[in-house]
Amino acid sequence: MSENQSPEEIVKEMILRMESGTLMKEQIKQKRQKKLIIFIILSLFITAISYDFFNAKPEQPFDFKAQQPKSIVHNDGSIEVLMEQDKQGHCTFIGYINDKRVTFLLDTGATSIAVPHQLANNLGLRRGKNLLSKTANGNVLSYETVIREVRVGAIMQRHIEGVILTNMEGDEILLGMSFFQSGIDLMIEKGTVKFSKKL
Repeated sequence: MSENQSPEEIVKEMILRMESGTLMKEQIKQKRQKKLIIFIILSLFITAISYDFFNAKPEQPFDFKAQQPKSIVHNDGSIEVLMEQDKQGHCTFIGYINDKRVTFLLDTGATSIAVPHQLANNLGLRRGKNLLSKTANGNVLSYETVIREVRVGAIMQRHIEGVILTNMEGDEILLGMSFFQSGIDLMIEKGTVKFSKKL
């Protein structure tokens, strides 16, 4: 303020300063509110992700050794699905039974798809006629079943024969030769496993 200012000018200047200060306080308040809103949104987002990660209950525990098949769809409509064998010659990969994620182990010596009994209910498989299945551990009680849908990569098969093994433990499902029908070919060469389907 200047000594030469009139009382009216002094009052106006004080009002302007007060208004300016109020405006600044309001701007600071709005910035703080925006930061608070952003913080709350981020907190809710992180909480949701953490809940899904720690509380998700898939049909099988996640198997980080199982590979994701690579699918190639050609212009003529034919499909190739590629995977790799491990050092022991095994091929473990992710697939789906009735739209539910599972872990498959390729077993060219198995006639049908063999499912551990504890997974059968979760996968919606019905037990059919009981029979004795020959395994490496001898004859075991098993049940016939028909799997509505089996998918590996971009190749899908419907109404596939399978068996539910009562003595089979673990989370791996044996992908037997019943999957390779209706024009699906299997080729294993130099550690590469290829499923092929032609239209």
